[in-house]
Amino acid sequence: MKKLGHRTKLAGAVAAAMLGGSIAGSASANVSLTVDGFGDAGIVQYYTVKGEPAWQTFFRMFNNSDYAVAVKVRFREGANSRETLDFVVWLSPHDSWHFWTTPDANGSGPGAIPGIRTRDNSCITPGPQFGSPTETFGYVDDDITSGMRYANFKTSAITPPYADGTALTAEERVKEGHVEVIGLAAWEQNTPVYTSVSHEVNANGDSKPSCAGLEDFAFGEPWGGIADDAEVALDVPNVLAMNAYLVRLGTGQGAGFEPVVLANFAEEEDDAQRMLWEQVTDSQKPDLDSGGLYSFVTDVDNQVIYSDTWDGALPVGGVPREAGRENLAGPNGWQLGTVRGGIDAVSATLTRTAVVNEWIRRATPDSILQNTFSQWVVTFPTKNYYVDSFADPIPTLMPFDIDNIYPTLDCSVGSGPDACAGGPNAAPYAPFSENYGQVLAGETRGESCDNFRMTMWNNDEQGVSFTSPTPTFPAKFCHEVNVIEFGESRDLASGIPLGLDANFPVEISEELFPPNPNPSLEPGYPKADMGWARLQFWENPARTEGLIGTDYAYYGLPVTGFNFLLYQTRPGSASGNAAMIVPHKYERCVENVGTQCDK
Repeated sequence: MKKLGHRTKLAGAVAAAMLGGSIAGSASANVSLTVDGFGDAGIVQYYTVKGEPAWQTFFRMFNNSDYAVAVKVRFREGANSRETLDFVVWLSPHDSWHFWTTPDANGSGPGAIPGIRTRDNSCITPGPQFGSPTETFGYVDDDITSGMRYANFKTSAITPPYADGTALTAEERVKEGHVEVIGLAAWEQNTPVYTSVSHEVNANGDSKPSCAGLEDFAFGEPWGGIADDAEVALDVPNVLAMNAYLVRLGTGQGAGFEPVVLANFAEEEDDAQRMLWEQVTDSQKPDLDSGGLYSFVTDVDNQVIYSDTWDGALPVGGVPREAGRENLAGPNGWQLGTVRGGIDAVSATLTRTAVVNEWIRRATPDSILQNTFSQWVVTFPTKNYYVDSFADPIPTLMPFDIDNIYPTLDCSVGSGPDACAGGPNAAPYAPFSENYGQVLAGETRGESCDNFRMTMWNNDEQGVSFTSPTPTFPAKFCHEVNVIEFGESRDLASGIPLGLDANFPVEISEELFPPNPNPSLEPGYPKADMGWARLQFWENPARTEGLIGTDYAYYGLPVTGFNFLLYQTRPGSASGNAAMIVPHKYERCVENVGTQCDK
């Protein structure tokens, strides 16, 4: 199989350094966080269409190569990361593609369904269709703009018989979540796919591709329909770049943030063919478990490299894992529906013991800057692969296959607590603590919770610490997209909540803030209103094992996100508002297997 260029700088660093642990296979095939902005997969940490007026999420992706590239785009809701929408975008050489979220994707006014819109001409499969709204792309009505494409967020993965006990309605759940972006395959010039996706100017002056024949790559088509095109497909090089933005036009706020970009996600031999086979065989694939089985992580100086192998056969948290890709159904032994280790490689790159950032909650109605506050988006983008076992009887919605793991056990609901790996009362895979959809006291518990410890400092090194849950701080992280709020954030004139309207807020009440470092200058204000904080996942005895690879143990939780800051100068008015987004800082602890982290 011909391999493409455009490896990352870090891939070369692996080959040069070889520090700690053995590197199985090609050094360039180890999935890692990119250091130069380009990769072959990514995670948009947060999307939203919530709020009044509504927030919108804008996304840009572009192809920095001379190849045609197929990219899987999958939206996951924020409670349990069940799929809300997915499709394939076909990028021609040097092409870009964009979308934005909207509370009324199909333009139907009251009762509209949230989703996304795009004006982009790039090919999409399943392709746009006229007619009634569907869960894939279609054209909107003429009362918006003729030719604009839209897609409604779907609820079929979170409604009966696949409901998981989450208290929110399905319509609310789909309004907030995160996005997976996965490069599937690439094609050179003079191939049918390359020709189909290339933009040509027609008689009307419009630049559009033909998109001919690409529907064979849509869901449920037989593998034979794409065999010839798949045979000449190449693995996607590190040529994809992504940007994201949160915008609320009604209040004049907006800010951009960097999605997580993964390099060398899938660059083993025949990975392109395998992922194309997954695409046409199962609508839930490919996903973040479909990448390579090797990973590496660097320290803060990009010097020390922890490389590891995740073959899927290691027991994790006492629960047996499936074997690798050998002797399984599908071409060349490829497999669907089980944890193979690919998701562990991604999780290893994101596992951190702590999130660190600034915080602020300052209301000063007598000054020009009247209201300032921050919210931390804390996303666990791989969590559902370890904790969601309630989706049975559709194993493809699950990160593991019940029958293959425990073929002799009855895994049905009511078969007894902790009966099997896939039952609703089963233990999750490490590093998470609880399974999503556990049945307690006869009711399905729609959450999977992890405790955390937070230390907050003011501007003059005075700090306070607290650990969830406590009588004054009962909150935990129980979902996959969470928003930490530092005190209540409301418009000083109207009392309307400001900022991100989160489905799963975690509020830090002001009584928990550190003391005011200058009480004599601000009488009546006993608590500080700004500083910095450390959010720790390590101090939990149930999670001392961590995520265990062949050579290293990765402590903490796979986490990402950012700090959202809002500034308000004129209460009750759209004029004078501003927002910004600051990336999180992180602490890691990676140790040789058999040792313990001292953090």
